[in-house]
Amino acid sequence: MDQKYFNFLESHKDCIPCGSIGKPIDIANIIAFLADRKLSSYIIGQSIVADGGSTLVMGMQSHNMMDILKS
Repeated sequence: MDQKYFNFLESHKDCIPCGSIGKPIDIANIIAFLADRKLSSYIIGQSIVADGGSTLVMGMQSHNMMDILKS
């Protein structure tokens, strides 16, 4: 990923309901939770979406990322 991608995300962070761009630690926390079988023993075969809620409102998905990055 290049800087153009990160610039796009930063300029569109208001499209993400939580109001910020995800960081690697956000994903790491999910992985740590799932790896701890005491906390996640009842979770089996799930797809976990970690996108700050953007798929709930479709704000970010309304853009064609490839077209944006080419321009």
